[in-house]
Amino acid sequence: MLYSHLLRLALFCCLLLIVPTSRAAADQKKEVRLAVVLPLKNADETGRRSMEFYRGLLLAADHLRNQGISARITTLDEGKENAYLDATLRAAAPTADALVGFAYTQHALEAASFGLSHEMPVFLPFLQSIPRQVAGNAFAALFVPDEEAMAQGVCDLLLSTLGKVQAVVLQSETSEMSAYTQRLTELLDKQGAKVKVLPINASPYNIADALSTKRFNLVLTAATEKDVLRNVAQKLRSVGEANPKKRLAIVGHPSWYELHEQNQVRWDGVEVFIPTTMFYNAAAEKTKTLLSQYEAWFHDAAAVASPNALLLGYDAGWHIICGMAQAGRSVLQEESKTIGLYTDIQLRPSRPSACRSNHAVRLLNIKPSGAIDLLAF
Repeated sequence: MLYSHLLRLALFCCLLLIVPTSRAAADQKKEVRLAVVLPLKNADETGRRSMEFYRGLLLAADHLRNQGISARITTLDEGKENAYLDATLRAAAPTADALVGFAYTQHALEAASFGLSHEMPVFLPFLQSIPRQVAGNAFAALFVPDEEAMAQGVCDLLLSTLGKVQAVVLQSETSEMSAYTQRLTELLDKQGAKVKVLPINASPYNIADALSTKRFNLVLTAATEKDVLRNVAQKLRSVGEANPKKRLAIVGHPSWYELHEQNQVRWDGVEVFIPTTMFYNAAAEKTKTLLSQYEAWFHDAAAVASPNALLLGYDAGWHIICGMAQAGRSVLQEESKTIGLYTDIQLRPSRPSACRSNHAVRLLNIKPSGAIDLLAF
């Protein structure tokens, strides 16, 4: 089964390399050379997720081919997590102008270092945070925001949506606040929000006493543990029931999005804002169309319950191929924005000579009724 899938993908890639014979069509054609390095042969969850991502990227390449942009895609096997990538990276370099993939963190770090030494852009869609080894690498691009981009985006969205706010920070006495939460607190304070800091174990009475009646109260905590989040949500429920005139909401940590997607935390009537760059809308016609095209091309159904990797692959492929068609290897020196089906992408550095990260931040707003709004610029 896996062999037949890979054979179909190879045939699909061949279709992408067809160049029109007429000179006029050839003049309009722009070719992008990509090397995709993923563990497509692995039978585990990482391998399956990588295959979904890769297929999404191929669909984006096919759609762009109809717009006059061709993609020469070379696929290399990433292997297992403990495999050495040096030979694979050296094999990719002569036939590609950019590297994409790397499902394992250590391989992503190796690829970023290789890209820096060869002045080759490296796109790392599977890294969920920005390690210090990558943070200063101007040839590395991640589809997650760094702490500065995330905090600035959340601050701007909250203030533009809510107006005057007060931030009540629930701070653990035994651990440091996350860099993102600390920066968000500083930015809100700088923009005129009133900030009060309470211990994470503050009682509902203490929290209620700290709340403003004239401002929208935002409760911030850097905690990511499910039990802590449930405890905070329970306290806010009791505060809201006792003081219905005090408007309040929890502002989540970026990692909360995954917990929400997996339904591991129940908010039960508490308003919540969760920052994210991702949002899968199953009802969107474009998403439905893409899923049907996926099934037609690959004779296989996507993971319909949560096709995150497929949609990320499609959005990332569209952004990378379009950008490289215009700027080639200098793609990371340019600023471009793509509004995707799953991930909006706006890659730029938060400071000079830093890696490129995604500045297209969204806020998932879960209403007390359970309804969901998506706030974006």
